[in-house]
Amino acid sequence: MDAAATKLLLIDDEAGLRRSLRFGLNQLGYDLDESEEGLPALQLIESSFAAGHPYGYVIADINLPDINGLKLLEVIKSRHPELPVIVISGYGNEVTRSAVTTNHGDAYLDKPFLVDDLAGVIGRLERPAATPKPEPTPAPGRHSVSAYALVKIREGHDVAGVYRKLYFMDNVVYCDAVYDDYDIVLLMNAASHQEIEQAVQGRVRSMPEVAEVTVDAIVQPTLEPAIADFIKHYESQRAVTPSEQKLAHGRASLSTYLFVDIEPGRMGEVFPKLYFLDGAVSCDACRGAHDAVVLIQSHSFQHIDRLLAREVSAIDGIVRTRSVKIINMFEM
Repeated sequence: MDAAATKLLLIDDEAGLRRSLRFGLNQLGYDLDESEEGLPALQLIESSFAAGHPYGYVIADINLPDINGLKLLEVIKSRHPELPVIVISGYGNEVTRSAVTTNHGDAYLDKPFLVDDLAGVIGRLERPAATPKPEPTPAPGRHSVSAYALVKIREGHDVAGVYRKLYFMDNVVYCDAVYDDYDIVLLMNAASHQEIEQAVQGRVRSMPEVAEVTVDAIVQPTLEPAIADFIKHYESQRAVTPSEQKLAHGRASLSTYLFVDIEPGRMGEVFPKLYFLDGAVSCDACRGAHDAVVLIQSHSFQHIDRLLAREVSAIDGIVRTRSVKIINMFEM
């Protein structure tokens, strides 16, 4: 076997499994690197390609502390489609196998398995020669920026009437009525943040029905270069811009905005975990009242509540969160 074919990356938070696989695979001539979590593994993968010694195979568990393994598979394949990924799980079923195939996984193994079982799967997967990948071509058009505007309507005024006015207003990309202290969330877009502020001041705050407007300007988060590169390529596979992602997704699902406050200096570690949450349609770093805004969609609000309780609450570095359910005005 050549050097690339013997270089493996195992992503699993079970120390016992990592230890047994490391011993067994070393005996078979494989060189194994390990990661307990998915996001550090992305950095290892990118570093291996940058150094000219990419991994021959990745073995990834589905249940990881920081990111769902199926989402991790999707992200890896969006950046390195030629890199074979073997998914493993102790809780898999036919739905799991189908999801692995849908996300372009190369193989699936149920836990527990023997080292020889894994080696057999690796042997059946032929790693194609790596080919240079062209960088995505930026879409033509002028540079623009975006911001969220949280609008509170004066008591006694018709929210639906204000919603209709704001929905068709210039610079408004998205307009959502919500259950919260605020009544409407706008996604606004313009050539500059100054232009957005002028639009808010001149056309939103000036409305007699509007009591208060809070603006969260969308900014570029400072991330580890490897993570930033994965996110850039992942977004290029989904849509051209974050605004177009939101517009293209549709409203068939139930939706919730998650407003997040993050400890100072910890955006770089918290943002990727929010970005890769299951059901996250978009995730934006912000400057203003909040540090990040995540749009989450699911088949039920109960599922979203469980996601917030189990996954978001476990993210270290978050100071507080506020979830805001979206009202479908067109069904009222």
